[in-house]
Amino acid sequence: DDLLYVDNLEVSFTSRTTCEKLTVSSACELAAAGVVKVTVADGVSSLKAGSYPILVLSDCDNAAALDGWTLDCADPLVGLRRDGNTLYLDVDARGMMIFFR
Repeated sequence: DDLLYVDNLEVSFTSRTTCEKLTVSSACELAAAGVVKVTVADGVSSLKAGSYPILVLSDCDNAAALDGWTLDCADPLVGLRRDGNTLYLDVDARGMMIFFR
């Protein structure tokens, strides 16, 4: 069997609602300390709130290694979350402040 080794993953939001995704349907081995680097295409000013699957593994013996992965993203409202064999980017809703005078 061919084995795919995933160490670092770079994903890009091509629009405010569309993010690249990698789906792996063959055997996969994960680095225990991978890094997800997120970039946003020029012209995209804000990302829509929601959960975006970025790495989907159907056959992985060590999916728990995703818990050790870190996020490289300039947007403080973007977070990284593992659910089973899937790694998600979670984008929080932006708050609005209203001042009354």
